[in-house]
Amino acid sequence: MTHISVDAPGHDAFISYSHADKDVAAALYKGLTRLARPNFRRRAMRVFRDAESLSAGSLPKSIERGLLDSRYFILLASPNAARSEWVRREVGLWQEHRSPENFLIAVAGGEVNWGDGDFDWSRTNALPPGLSGWFDSEPLCVPLATARRRDALSLRHAEFRSAVCKLAAPVRDVPPDELDSEDIRLHRRRKYVARSLVALLCVLTLIAGVASILAVQQRNRAEDQARVALSRALAAESLAQPNARLAAQLAGVAYSSAPTTQARGALMAALNRNRRVVSFVRPPEKEVHANRPAASPPQSHVSLSPDGSLLAFAAGEDARISLWDTRQHRVIGELRQPQPGVQALQFTPDGRTLIAHDGGGFQIWDVATRRQVGDLVHESPFPRIAVSPDSSLLAAIDGDAGASTRPPQVWDLRTGEETLLAEAPVEVSAPLVFTPDGRRLLVGHAGSTTSALLPVDVATGSWLPQEALPATGGEAAAGGGLLVVSDGEQVQLWDLANRAQVASLHHPGGVDSVAISADGSTVAIADRSFRVIALDRNLRNPVQLTEETTPVLGLALSANGDLVAVAATDNGVSLLSARSDARVISQPTPLGDLELEALAVGGRRAVVAGAGGAQVWDLASGTVERTLPTTTAPGDISSWEIRVALNSAGTRLALQVGGQAGIWDLDTGRELQRFSGTYDAQNSIYGSAGIRFLSGDYAVLVDRDRGPEIVDVRSGDVIGKVEVPGLKGGFATDREGRTVAVVEDGALGIIGVYRWDGQELSRVGEVGGGFRVWDLAISPDGGRIAFTDIDNRIFLRDLDGTLATEMQPPELSGAGLLTFSPDGGTLIDGDDAIRFWDVSTGALIGTWAVDGANHVHSTRPALTDDGDLVVAATGAPHRWAVRPDQWRTALCALGAGELQGPERAQHLGGIEVSPACTP
Repeated sequence: MTHISVDAPGHDAFISYSHADKDVAAALYKGLTRLARPNFRRRAMRVFRDAESLSAGSLPKSIERGLLDSRYFILLASPNAARSEWVRREVGLWQEHRSPENFLIAVAGGEVNWGDGDFDWSRTNALPPGLSGWFDSEPLCVPLATARRRDALSLRHAEFRSAVCKLAAPVRDVPPDELDSEDIRLHRRRKYVARSLVALLCVLTLIAGVASILAVQQRNRAEDQARVALSRALAAESLAQPNARLAAQLAGVAYSSAPTTQARGALMAALNRNRRVVSFVRPPEKEVHANRPAASPPQSHVSLSPDGSLLAFAAGEDARISLWDTRQHRVIGELRQPQPGVQALQFTPDGRTLIAHDGGGFQIWDVATRRQVGDLVHESPFPRIAVSPDSSLLAAIDGDAGASTRPPQVWDLRTGEETLLAEAPVEVSAPLVFTPDGRRLLVGHAGSTTSALLPVDVATGSWLPQEALPATGGEAAAGGGLLVVSDGEQVQLWDLANRAQVASLHHPGGVDSVAISADGSTVAIADRSFRVIALDRNLRNPVQLTEETTPVLGLALSANGDLVAVAATDNGVSLLSARSDARVISQPTPLGDLELEALAVGGRRAVVAGAGGAQVWDLASGTVERTLPTTTAPGDISSWEIRVALNSAGTRLALQVGGQAGIWDLDTGRELQRFSGTYDAQNSIYGSAGIRFLSGDYAVLVDRDRGPEIVDVRSGDVIGKVEVPGLKGGFATDREGRTVAVVEDGALGIIGVYRWDGQELSRVGEVGGGFRVWDLAISPDGGRIAFTDIDNRIFLRDLDGTLATEMQPPELSGAGLLTFSPDGGTLIDGDDAIRFWDVSTGALIGTWAVDGANHVHSTRPALTDDGDLVVAATGAPHRWAVRPDQWRTALCALGAGELQGPERAQHLGGIEVSPACTP
């Protein structure tokens, strides 16, 4: 036998097998290379296994080299191997060049039996016949009993593992049991290392995650701080901003940036400032016609249709006249003038025609078709016009020409024909107004010794100086048979029928323009401080509608005086109303002359009570359902304290007058129960609740001398009493009637806190001390008590003693009656003004004045189920918006809009902030 010497064998073993047994061969290869594999080595042994099927012919050179480079030959014996031509050739090549000592047999199937000096070939069918007689002694023959089970061909299976150990032992020159132990040891080490690595990776991942979280938190904290700083800065800018619309925009963006106390205050201030705004129709321009000579100010004009549904406006030198729908709050059309620059604009009293002037003449527009239907020649850079009450005549005079005897021009709007007037007997000029019957035109005259309005008969063209009206002023307007004129600081109101002055007003600083509604109910003035003020027909009850940043050039009213349109020099146009309040969600008109004493809200109802009775209002419709009597005893009750309470559903009313109390069913208007007790209002604090339903609605807590009593409303029986040893008692409850604060000594400021469990009141704590209590309130969760003292200070305390805040209302403004917001985050004190306080900081958010408030008959504001504040200062329950998101929505509804262009760049500097109005 020829032996080939291999100095450095390339493989430890060569596996010879039939490709019909390739799964077993692959598993054996895997087991041999992995068993007891040292760490950081790819294989435990270098094993050659051909993975390709071979066609007939000689052995490929790669297989010959692999076989001859191997130290051991492992035959995977099976009947398939015994029949395989390639197995026979591989065995033959090994027999030719190597000895049988390194020949190992792994039995994958069939029979292999050793006989006397050779295999028993009568019973052996798994070996190629070429092995007959080759062995001097029985070779290592290892049965793979699990080969028939493909799922057991793994080192995890004990039998297969044992077979692999026996085959690997001679190759690696290590006993099988030591190989097995080493494999176990290495496996455990690998598991330990793997677990350690996993643990280390987890730790590193955790560290990285924590670092990432901290980084994100720091970034978020920095971003939050930046947003808070931006919010505060924008809020400060809003409060200092003279332009009302821009102030609203800045406040909205401040709140969108971060809902800081300052942003909430800015929203409050902006809404309060714009509360009379119906719509911001056209934004002002930052720079208005810089090329225009100073002596020629830009002309901005507005006019309202008599029914108030349509606003026409033209700004600056634009040739367009825009038509604004006052109900839809949008432009619905445009009219194009022949020349740029509108010098006058006026709806006729019937609303069918719009008259415009472009400097060279008048254009007559049909409002319905939006088509020009006529034109009239009248050259004037500043015409003053008047339209007769029946819409048939147009009169005009050159307001820039100065006084002369040249008469005004008058045209018939139906035919376009001009009516010629005689030369005036004296020099005349603006103003220009028609009398209520349209037969006469009043023209201004300012002589050296007298000032008056001279009448001219339009039909005859004759002047009637003997009937001159001694009204002085350069501005005049007529409506409802009244004439309003202004001359500097003096405003006069005249009855044209009686030719008599009926009212006058001294307005310091001077008035630039006046207007009056067609029905004479409302007078509007624009003063030289750029304020627009509405007054009644007696020039009383002034209501400031707005304060512009530039002079007001255009002023117009709807026929009933509900709407006021304003155009300023900066070309900004606004629609205003003295009868609206953007802070108020609903404001029904008071019914009757009720001397207000008490207010209660529950469910969909509000009850307003006074000496004239208790009115039950439906909050949704703003109507009175019924009026109930407020006393069952004879005599004047004006000196008695009236207190009312509603259950949470708003179906039951508890009413106390003095010591007399009654329970009413509001669905039927029937009195269910009546009871009385000893009570002197002088023995209670000013703001005591008086009477309140307790949770469950079957019992009420009612003020009595020496402490409040619990009364069963079903029987009228007293079922409990809180004894008050000190002076000046009184109580308050939370909204649900579960927590009760009882003033146990108003002079010393001792307040006991009680819980109602449905059966009895239990004392659970005490707050206060050292203050003379004036009023108190409980937060919705029952955890905080707010109270005022006789020195108008407001105190906040909680039951666990962690909160002790003192708030001081502005000087000369006393603390009102207290109410918590639904979330408990805001404290509201209301009297002749409503103040909002931040509970967490004690900071004053803002203050709103209450129109029509009467400090003598003030009532505690109440909250609806959805969180609206109900104030009854006028005798009717008005619902006020108290949440910042409501304030922002209200400002957006006015058309404040978003910061745009240069203003956005100026105030935000590229910082991205969520839109204030865009959803």
